[in-house]
Amino acid sequence: MITILDVAYPSTPDQLVADLQAIGAHGCAGYVLDLALEPPTTWTPAHAQALEQAGLIFLPIVTPGDLPPPAAGCWGWWSGSGPIALDLEAGSTPAGAWVQAWCQAVRARGGSPGLYGGTAIQPAYGGLGFGWRWLASWVTTHPTTLPAGYAAWQWTDQMWIHGRRYDASIFDEGVFELATIDDVLTLANAINDRTGQIWNLLDWGTPVGGAVPQGWGPTQWAKIDQALALLSQIAKASVPGDLTQLIQDVADLKAAIARIETALKGA
Repeated sequence: MITILDVAYPSTPDQLVADLQAIGAHGCAGYVLDLALEPPTTWTPAHAQALEQAGLIFLPIVTPGDLPPPAAGCWGWWSGSGPIALDLEAGSTPAGAWVQAWCQAVRARGGSPGLYGGTAIQPAYGGLGFGWRWLASWVTTHPTTLPAGYAAWQWTDQMWIHGRRYDASIFDEGVFELATIDDVLTLANAINDRTGQIWNLLDWGTPVGGAVPQGWGPTQWAKIDQALALLSQIAKASVPGDLTQLIQDVADLKAAIARIETALKGA
């Protein structure tokens, strides 16, 4: 689980980042299109950019109002990829046909449509094409598991940080398609296993100095050896909840795999 805050009227971009970092939150949801809030939201692209530059998640929200414009394009300054939530509550309850069309348009653009709403909204709109659902139902203690059928749970509207009030939610990492430490370890182990199978199949013998096997190109094996060492370092360095580190780990992992493939092709 990861922690995502949300707020309708954020402070400056820098202060928003500082607030999230103060409690170890993984990101914040904010409005890319607001057709219902009064006064209007103060979210800007600069807020989203500040979050992303700090290695934090930005989750876009659309509040369509009761009579929104055509569904296709009704997403403001959303980038067009990843998850985006439709905020449905009093004053923002469009027709079901419009909601279905919006979900289809989001998917056609490459996004993942989610439904944000309370216990009354969810059954009314939840079956209209959403890929994931975000329940708003406040409790007094921090939950550790999600209710059945939900990928996120906004569990409080009383998260105070530096004198500012936020809503707080727990999210399944899968909403954001994040790699976890288990993903990294599984891939590292699979590469290690496969390399051992190749070694035995070609009967390379006992490694000289514990690294380069006899009878095969030392340069190529050295590259693979270095890549596997990097995978080991990644597995030890990554910790659950450290999204900035995991993002870098995944990038390093891809580079390591590319080096392994290059080395094997040149063998």
